[in-house]
Amino acid sequence: MDRWRFAARYVTGLLLLLLLLLLAAPPARAQDSSLFAREAMRPLSPQGVPAVLDPRLKLGEASWIYTPTPPPREIQKHDIVSVRIDIMSRMQSDGELRRRKNGLYDAGLNDWLIFDGLRWVKPSPQSDGDPRVRGEVRSSYRSLGEMETSESLALNIAAEVVDIRPNGNLLLEGRATTRVNDEVWNVTMSGICRPESIGPNNVVMSRDIINLDVRKLETGSVAAGYQRGWFQKLFDLLQPF
Repeated sequence: MDRWRFAARYVTGLLLLLLLLLLAAPPARAQDSSLFAREAMRPLSPQGVPAVLDPRLKLGEASWIYTPTPPPREIQKHDIVSVRIDIMSRMQSDGELRRRKNGLYDAGLNDWLIFDGLRWVKPSPQSDGDPRVRGEVRSSYRSLGEMETSESLALNIAAEVVDIRPNGNLLLEGRATTRVNDEVWNVTMSGICRPESIGPNNVVMSRDIINLDVRKLETGSVAAGYQRGWFQKLFDLLQPF
């Protein structure tokens, strides 16, 4: 029993001592090593505020790892820039057409003329009765159509600054030809971009180019395998059925 009382008194004494230490300790401050926390060690600015709070303080004056951004390169005429083309499109279309037509006609000839020689014209007696034509026309047409296309084009091409507009925009034009055995790929592009759209790595994205015109032409045995012939093109153009 005495042992438990001694342990309780010992723990109570430690708690009281810890409480006294906490009350006597100065207020804690986070990030004592921060450059922005040492206000007392820095002189006051001419405006009467600590230098760390001076709005004219720049990041390069307070950070040890700050790296200044290189100034933008001035683009001149006939300079070469890299264009990164990334185009993706997808379309889905469904169509249905139904048409039905019914027609009834009943035509009769009540009076007619006959020629008596070359001088006289008189009514025809129509002794066999009045000629009559009756008919019925029915037509039904139904058409179903479904189309789904998905296209993507991703490539890099070097373009030349062929002109600089009065407002500073750049006119770009580029062309590339790749030949592998009998296969030939011809790619041409043109468009207008702002000088600010060209990054520090001398690359401009296709989404930042207005009036973008990209043309890719393939020739060779592979392209000839899936291209339509002239008769199929004519048949698709006329669509007789």
